[in-house]
Amino acid sequence: MLGARPPGFDAAVRAAVADAMARLGRDPCRSILLEFRDERGRPLRESFDALGGDAEALFRELIFVNGDNDAACRSVNVLAGTRPGSRVLHVCGRRFTRLQFRDPALAAAVILHETLHALGLGENPPSSGEITERVRSRCGR
Repeated sequence: MLGARPPGFDAAVRAAVADAMARLGRDPCRSILLEFRDERGRPLRESFDALGGDAEALFRELIFVNGDNDAACRSVNVLAGTRPGSRVLHVCGRRFTRLQFRDPALAAAVILHETLHALGLGENPPSSGEITERVRSRCGR
């Protein structure tokens, strides 16, 4: 985790990542890797398998930074963001830290959502809300 971080950020991200990693290691959560496709039409499972096909290996590749100063984090509806294929996930630090302590399952879903983008998933379509809802339905609330 890089950059200046608000109090509790590291612990919140670590807890959400551990939860997300455990969820992705189980079916039916893992099925989202076949349901979603990258911008070239390939199932995200291909990118996942290229990293060893292991949730732990995938999460070791990701870099979490505090995005509180990012333009996207100025929107109250944004909790995190990244570009398709990027291994750097920008987490809206203060807001995400509060979410992790209030609703850990949703925080894990946000991490999984952004992880799908890291594997190559674009957005619009599917919308951000659709991605998170599908993650929550497959990976638990």
